[in-house]
Amino acid sequence: MKVVKLNVTLRQLRAFVFVNNFGSFGKAADALSMTQGALSHLIHELEKQVGFKVFERTTRKLDLTLEGKTYLRQAEQVLMEVQRLNETAEDVLSRKNRQFRLGSTAALVASRLPSMLHEFSLEHPDVRIDLKDMHPDALVSAIAEGQIDLAIGPIRRRVPPSISQKFLFSSPIALVVPHDHAFAKLELVTWEQLKGQTFVFHSRDSLAQMQADSGIDLSQSEVIELSHLHSILSIVESGGGVTVVAEYAFKYLRIHDVVAVPLKSPQVMLRVGLYRNKHHAHSEAAQHFYDFVASRHY
Repeated sequence: MKVVKLNVTLRQLRAFVFVNNFGSFGKAADALSMTQGALSHLIHELEKQVGFKVFERTTRKLDLTLEGKTYLRQAEQVLMEVQRLNETAEDVLSRKNRQFRLGSTAALVASRLPSMLHEFSLEHPDVRIDLKDMHPDALVSAIAEGQIDLAIGPIRRRVPPSISQKFLFSSPIALVVPHDHAFAKLELVTWEQLKGQTFVFHSRDSLAQMQADSGIDLSQSEVIELSHLHSILSIVESGGGVTVVAEYAFKYLRIHDVVAVPLKSPQVMLRVGLYRNKHHAHSEAAQHFYDFVASRHY
């Protein structure tokens, strides 16, 4: 079986179709913004590649050869498919620029985020946001690894150099204990009083953050790690430990038999920020959202 290798280019096919449509090398060359000599060269190279003449040239007339007529139908079909391919690429790019992936915590998704998203949608109704509910300590790694484009969550002291954090707002934090806990009857609890308590957190990193914010050494405390806030509050409710939550997450406490007690000495505020990867190119939609949120005070 003989294998024929062709190196026909789209420029050659386009030149072929244009010459046929205009019936003239001169008019086709003008339409393609090239010289007549360059156009003639493309047709000559095409004929060398396919092995037959596509035009019969006379001083008065330019006609397709029999082979040229057959080849023209396929050439037009190829160019139509290329046009469809270009339109598909444009549509994909357009959709990409109209959407982005946003990561946040369950507590923020249930409290502060809805108003942000609503206000943004009023200005950018064509943007689609793929919202991902993640626990706080996973947000930074998800940004760094490209799993999400932007994130809104607690600001951490240690983040990779590639990640930027823009402060958005602060929220007071409180100790959450079961209703029959000794602390539940107090008007406030100091950080020093938390030594020896068992904490229920998303991860032990949360305890390290608390130590950094309060200046109190809690490194000897036991930590139970759970992924979801409702699971954490269920363990606290059963007396398995205590936890610390931001004020904006208080609505989660309503369905659990727990009590929130202010934490003082010192008073610690949970700072929430907007994250992005400085080294990643962002879609227009992601950039619009970043600029929108960064310019407002929530």
